[in-house]
Amino acid sequence: MKNAVTALLFCALGATSALAVFDSTPDLFGLYFDEAADVPCLFEAPLPYVPLAMYLTYTNPSVDEIAGFEVGITGDGYYLILEVMLPCLVIDPVDLDNIMIGCPIPCTETTVLATFTLLNSAPTEPVATFTVRNAADSSHEGDLPVVYLVDGSVLRPSVLFYPDATSGWGLECYPVPAVQSSWGTVKSLYR
Repeated sequence: MKNAVTALLFCALGATSALAVFDSTPDLFGLYFDEAADVPCLFEAPLPYVPLAMYLTYTNPSVDEIAGFEVGITGDGYYLILEVMLPCLVIDPVDLDNIMIGCPIPCTETTVLATFTLLNSAPTEPVATFTVRNAADSSHEGDLPVVYLVDGSVLRPSVLFYPDATSGWGLECYPVPAVQSSWGTVKSLYR
């Protein structure tokens, strides 16, 4: 029994570390469930009515600082947004379709642009998805978000999993494909 538990634990940890190899594309926007941008989605729904942080990140930036950004985030499923934390003071309430920020933001390998505190509000509905795209009222056409550089120019970053650009919970999290197997198949590898 101890060997079976050890094998299951090893498989679970192996699946987690496979997600840690996230896309190394330069100038990449994505939604993650950790600040290091390693966990783009959760296989199972979080506990109902327990706060959960989701981060909008800008990874592998080609610049040291940005002057602002425009992004839209759409959500589908049963969730509540308790709080949105942004890198600078915003006077207007945050509209997820139109997150438009204009302030200097220093960039690191993984720059957190916004933190969303969410609640899974429907224990019987196990799936919620969130999609990154351009702001609905953006002054720039196209599907991709907009990054304003300090020299006044505009950069269009890539988006994780574009064109689906979906993060969330209760999903088959890719880029790791789901492989159907059985415990007997796993045991036969060691005979």
